[in-house]
Amino acid sequence: MEAKYAIFRGKHSENPMWLGSIDGFDRAVEMMHRMAERLPGDYFVFSPVNRSVVATCGTTAQPQPALHTPENPKKRLNSIPGAF
Repeated sequence: MEAKYAIFRGKHSENPMWLGSIDGFDRAVEMMHRMAERLPGDYFVFSPVNRSVVATCGTTAQPQPALHTPENPKKRLNSIPGAF
């Protein structure tokens, strides 16, 4: 039987949120990366056996372009298909 690992979101020193546990180190790391792709942020895998963080991952959200700018609000809106 493989060891169970816990996956958390947030920094380990700043009240992280437990997301779940999974059997196997490789599966836990893969799941951590999948979660980070879907919802950017800091994640880590914790080993209850070793009582330590065994993997980390940090992602940041990609900035989204503004729909308009104060200087020329209609230019950006008109460039979006289906926009008014």
